[in-house]
Amino acid sequence: MFRQFLEAECAIAGGEVGESYGNPKGRAVYAAFYETLCAQYGLSERACLFPQSRGGLMLYNWASEHAQCVACIAGMFPVAALRSYPGLKTACGAYGMSVDELAACLPEHNPVDRLAPLAKAGVPILHLHGDSDTVVPIEQNSGELARRYSKLGGEMELLIVPGKGHGIMPEFFECQALVDFVIQHAG
Repeated sequence: MFRQFLEAECAIAGGEVGESYGNPKGRAVYAAFYETLCAQYGLSERACLFPQSRGGLMLYNWASEHAQCVACIAGMFPVAALRSYPGLKTACGAYGMSVDELAACLPEHNPVDRLAPLAKAGVPILHLHGDSDTVVPIEQNSGELARRYSKLGGEMELLIVPGKGHGIMPEFFECQALVDFVIQHAG
């Protein structure tokens, strides 16, 4: 997958924001990372985002605040609902809130609730998700995101991987449809 991206002249970059679960502090670090990549290294101002697992919380929250900076989103079993994973009891500490406080402002931090800017910007989305994923259940995450994005008029394709759960498997990392999607939108 990454070899094909590089052959297509797609740069690959990532950053570490710790166990932020997509909180505002982590989003700020990611925003600074993005600015550095564009300003100092001349990378495209429209990024192809690649959220995997809990990285979905960070990248979707950042993307909803910077939709004009997103060319596409290609996710592998990404978390899209904080209640699903890691759960509000675990995530609240990263947000500096109690469980009740986080629940009260959840739409401000929950990717499935923050899709409107992406749909308005016409950001295409593709997800790969196993139908046997018990860590990040498909229905609460990619399935719900697909339903909501479609209602907003967004373009999303959900590729369900039969019999697969949550992990590093060829069905995910050797998926030609995902590679082609990213290269097509990287432009």
